[in-house]
Amino acid sequence: MDGTWFFIPARGVEEMEDIGEKYFDDLVSRSFFRQSLYAPSYFSMHDIISDLVEYVSGEFCFKLGINESGSGLEGEHSCSLPERTRYLSITSAAVRTFRSIHGVQHLRALFPLYIFGEDDSEALNDIWLNLKRLRRLSLCHLKDISSQLLNSIGNLKHLRHLDLSRTAIKRLPKSVCTLYYLQSLLLKKSRHLMQLPSNLFNLVALQHLDIEGTNLKKMPPKMGKLTRLRTLQYYVVGKERGSSMKELGKLSHLRKKLSIRNLRDVANAQDALDANLKGKKKIEELRLIWDGNTDDTQQEREVLEKLEPSEIVKQLAIKGYGGTMFPDWLGNSSFLNMVALTLSGCKNCISLPPLGQLPSLEELHIEGFDDVVAVSSEFYGSDPSMEKPFKSLKILKFEGMRNWQEWKTDVAGAFPHLANLLIAGCPELTNGLPNYLPSLLILEIQACPQLVVSIPEAPLLTEINVKVTKTFIPSHRWNALSDEDC
Repeated sequence: MDGTWFFIPARGVEEMEDIGEKYFDDLVSRSFFRQSLYAPSYFSMHDIISDLVEYVSGEFCFKLGINESGSGLEGEHSCSLPERTRYLSITSAAVRTFRSIHGVQHLRALFPLYIFGEDDSEALNDIWLNLKRLRRLSLCHLKDISSQLLNSIGNLKHLRHLDLSRTAIKRLPKSVCTLYYLQSLLLKKSRHLMQLPSNLFNLVALQHLDIEGTNLKKMPPKMGKLTRLRTLQYYVVGKERGSSMKELGKLSHLRKKLSIRNLRDVANAQDALDANLKGKKKIEELRLIWDGNTDDTQQEREVLEKLEPSEIVKQLAIKGYGGTMFPDWLGNSSFLNMVALTLSGCKNCISLPPLGQLPSLEELHIEGFDDVVAVSSEFYGSDPSMEKPFKSLKILKFEGMRNWQEWKTDVAGAFPHLANLLIAGCPELTNGLPNYLPSLLILEIQACPQLVVSIPEAPLLTEINVKVTKTFIPSHRWNALSDEDC
């Protein structure tokens, strides 16, 4: 540290998330946070900063847990917690630690990080009546959480932040929806959770609903009333009133990632338009998911036409789409920020969209196009301003193209930066590899028994993998609905 203070100024009507993102890199450069070597998306506070914070916070912040020698509990020098304690973390499974909380009536945040037994859960349940001022509660990783404990959370009327991530809960009680001040409800990777309360719309202050890694089969009704929502990883379209695509249109502050599932149940193209994806300027990763089966290819095309995203989108995946052609917006050069695109399970499409016009596209994965016979000049686009189609592309994968026979590759200047090319599960492909790939490093050909071509001129080529077996196992299933596979 350079000995100077660093603060984040608020400017006008900027959202806190935008302010934080803007200055986060600066905080990292000043060693305020350290990036994990094993998980790049995780950061921790530097030890020196942490020690300073603990010293300054005094009795307001307290930690109970096994000490470094393993001989006892940190903080055990006091029979009870200091009355001034506002923030408490518990890092050991010991019922007696909960008993010491009874006298702390002004507690604002409680983080019992490790609770393993039924006794611990019951002890925690006993103290709720003394924690009426609690703002933040984390019960993540709780293995056994009783229905009584969940129901009693509804008594914490001032709660702003509730973390039930990675727990074994199967459903939330309706009493949780009486927490009218709740801003964050975190349920990440609670894999047994299949349903949310029908009165969730009462949480009008809710900003973050983290359901990533859960197995919800449908959304609760009237989600559109949660107009302050910023985080919602996925939305399951329903046929019932109150769970249609129209509800999404009212959530204008959604940001980062959004998967829209079960798009087959969109009633009509107008409902898709009402979702207003084009107006959601903060969504960077978008996944549009059908089930791969349709009786009306024209309607699916009209629906996708109206699901045009904002030009800010960086990653786009379209899966199980049943139309025969893609709308004009897909491949439009105005999508300047798009770096990754996945098209899979679109088995009725007869041609590929003009993706060569996407100026920033770096990774393209095309899989499961059963009706595509030829990849022709339309794949590269006809924009006269594009001197080199796919000018930024680094990774290109074709998989599971059952009837693909020919690839037009004599397009001057195409793929100048392509480093990784994979062609797999294309049993009818007989010819067609680009003649010159100046940046190619890895070439993989699998389960393409009729493909007989010369190796492209590639001065940087370091690895060639060719497997002539007729059996093809896709790298990931196109019809999987998990976020990890999208």
